[in-house]
Amino acid sequence: MVATSLFFGDSLTRAQSSNGSAEPAHLPPAAFYPILVQKRWGFVDRSGRLAVPPRFERTVAAEADWEATSHPGRQKTDELFMTPSVVAETTAVMGVRAGRSWGFVDHQGQLLPLRFDQVGAFREGLAPVRQGEHWGFVRSNGTIAVPVMFDQVGDFLGGLAVVSQESRYGVVDSEGNFVVKMRFESIQPADSVFYDNRALFTLFDKKGYASRAGTIAIPPLFEGALPFSEGLAAVTQSGRTGYIDTTGRMVIEPRPWTAARFSRGRAMVIMGEKCGFIDRSGAYVVRPVFTDAKAFTPDDRAEAWRGSVKGWIDLAGRWHQSRIDELQRLDDSLSVAVIDGRRALVRRATGEKIREYPWEVLGPFEEGLAHVRGADDRWGFIDLDGRIVIPLRFRQVASFDHGLCKATTRDTLGYIDRSGAWIWSNRFR
Repeated sequence: MVATSLFFGDSLTRAQSSNGSAEPAHLPPAAFYPILVQKRWGFVDRSGRLAVPPRFERTVAAEADWEATSHPGRQKTDELFMTPSVVAETTAVMGVRAGRSWGFVDHQGQLLPLRFDQVGAFREGLAPVRQGEHWGFVRSNGTIAVPVMFDQVGDFLGGLAVVSQESRYGVVDSEGNFVVKMRFESIQPADSVFYDNRALFTLFDKKGYASRAGTIAIPPLFEGALPFSEGLAAVTQSGRTGYIDTTGRMVIEPRPWTAARFSRGRAMVIMGEKCGFIDRSGAYVVRPVFTDAKAFTPDDRAEAWRGSVKGWIDLAGRWHQSRIDELQRLDDSLSVAVIDGRRALVRRATGEKIREYPWEVLGPFEEGLAHVRGADDRWGFIDLDGRIVIPLRFRQVASFDHGLCKATTRDTLGYIDRSGAWIWSNRFR
C-alpha cells in the first residue's frame, strides 16, 4: 500500500510458518470474516452470525487486490472474495470504505466517523491512516495514536515505526514520541528497526548506524551496509566488504566479495558467481564452490546447490546431498516433501518416507488440513494421514484460518468449517 511502499521487511508466508497442527495454536478473542453480497462487504463471526451488515464498498482486507479486479470484465464476485488478502480480522475495529471516505466499524456494527482518505491494516495494534497528504496511526479502538502529520509511514515493528517528513526520516514509538528525530535520508528496517541497538540509516549518501537513544553510534562512512545481526554488520568501502562490530570497529577485513548477514554464526559470501560461508573470525567454513545457497536456519543447516543438485551444509561446512525436495516443514522432525517424484510425509533427518500422498496438486497443511485437487479440477481437503476429510466438491478453496476456510462452488461462495459444512454462504450467480 502507499503508506508502506518505501519500507521493506522480512516475512514468511503462511504456508512457510505453519506447523501443520490439527487445530489453531490459539484463537484470538474475536475473529471476524469478510463477506461479499452484491458487491458490498460486511463481516460474520466464527459461527457464521452476521456481525456487520454488508453495506461497505471496500474493506482493508480486500484493498490490496482491488485494482487487479476493478477493471471491466474482471469484477467477478467470487474472484474478488477469493483474493489472498481477504483474511480474518482479529482487531477490535475493521477498516471500511463508504463513498470516498474510510473509517472503522466495530464488531457490533457500530461505525466510527468516516474521516480518512485511506487506511491500512493493523499491526501491533496500530493501523496507518491518511488524511489529505499526511499519514498517522490509529489504535484498535479507532482513536489517534500517532498524529497525522507525516508524508509516509512504515509498519510498526517491535513497537517502533519509520516515518518521513519533507524527505527526512526518523523513528517514532506507539505513542508518537520520537525515538530518532527526522534527520536522515533514509532508515532501513527489515523485521525490526533496530538490530543490536543499531538502526541502519543513510546520510549524505553514506551508510551509518543510529542508537536507540537517537544518537549517531557509527558515523556514515560506508558506500553500502546491511543491518546488524549477531553483533556484526557487513559494510562496503571502495568496493570491498568487511564486517564491523557495534562500536564500528572492523573485525573482519574487507575483501572483494558480496557478503550477507550472520545467522547461526555463519555468513554467506559470494566470490565471482560462487557461494561459500565464513565464521565470525572471517575464516572460511566452506569455500565458495556452490552455485546458489541460502542462510543458515535454526536447525543449523543451510540449503546449497551444486549446479542443479540440491543439498545442505552443516555448521562444520560439510555438504549433504538432499534426498528430498522439502515443500513444507511441519516441525523439527517432519516435512511434506517431493521424494522420488511423489509428494509424501517424510522424516527430515533421514528422508524416510512415512506415507505418500497420491495427489498431483497438494496445498500446504494449515491447522492440520491441506487442500488437494482431483482429476475433475474439484478441490477438497485431506489430513496428515492422507484421509479425505472434506470431499472434493469445490471450485476454489483457500487455506484454513482460525478454523474456517474460504470456498466457492459453481454458484455459491462462503466459509466452510473443518467438516466441510457451510458456516456462511451466498449465491452469486
